[in-house]
Amino acid sequence: MSVSVMLPGIVAASGISESLPWVAGGLAVAAAVTRIMALPSVQAALDRLGLGNAPPDEVGRHRVVRR
Repeated sequence: MSVSVMLPGIVAASGISESLPWVAGGLAVAAAVTRIMALPSVQAALDRLGLGNAPPDEVGRHRVVRR
């Protein structure tokens, strides 16, 4: 997922033309993935699965494993 966020910067730094069809397609997919991951409903679902970025001490957001 982090490549999706970094891809525009990588393309700009490499000097590859953004008008090439495969580069433009890759940038469009990267933008779509980034937008979807930023949706609050997706963030909440990831938090419930333990894959989100909510602080672990937030009550009700993470499972507590007691040993």
